[in-house]
Amino acid sequence: MAENWAAIAGDVTVALESVGFEVTLHPAQTEMINPWDVPGAAPADVILTCIDSGLKEVYIQGSTATRLARKLMINAGVVVPKVGDTITVRGRVHDVLAVAPLAPGGVDLFYDIEISV
Repeated sequence: MAENWAAIAGDVTVALESVGFEVTLHPAQTEMINPWDVPGAAPADVILTCIDSGLKEVYIQGSTATRLARKLMINAGVVVPKVGDTITVRGRVHDVLAVAPLAPGGVDLFYDIEISV
């Protein structure tokens, strides 16, 4: 029997919204493709629901810590965060460092994002 991944994605969204909290995603301004393009309006902020996993990762190269990151689970379906965006979590603005969707059946269930500490 094939899984109904769209229904599972809906269940995951409902579950995240019931236990998560709201954060604000600030999409980065898109670059103009051609020099004659008129700059557009800044993208609108988006309210998302997340779970703060509390995990902090340290990336080490040699004997030097090169980056600290914190992980969040963000609900899928509204907008896909991308590197270069910023996100306000509990009143503090963080940079989005990495985005990884969980999509075992080809449908995004949620996004794991790394943000600056």
